[in-house]
Amino acid sequence: MVVFVSKRWRPLDLGILKGSSFLVGAIVGAYASDWIREHLIVLALAAVLLAIRPAIAYFRAEADSPGTKA
Repeated sequence: MVVFVSKRWRPLDLGILKGSSFLVGAIVGAYASDWIREHLIVLALAAVLLAIRPAIAYFRAEADSPGTKA
């Protein structure tokens, strides 16, 4: 069973995914606003920590990575 499959997304599909993710986040934020305000520092720190690895992988990408042509 293949769990992860590489797929090329169309710009429209990415826009729809981004918009739906934003709306889900807005709904959750509206219902949990008091809890989020109380834990804002912890959530911001978690967001930064979770972004470190993908950022490092992006900037260390080799020229021969999948999707690029030499």
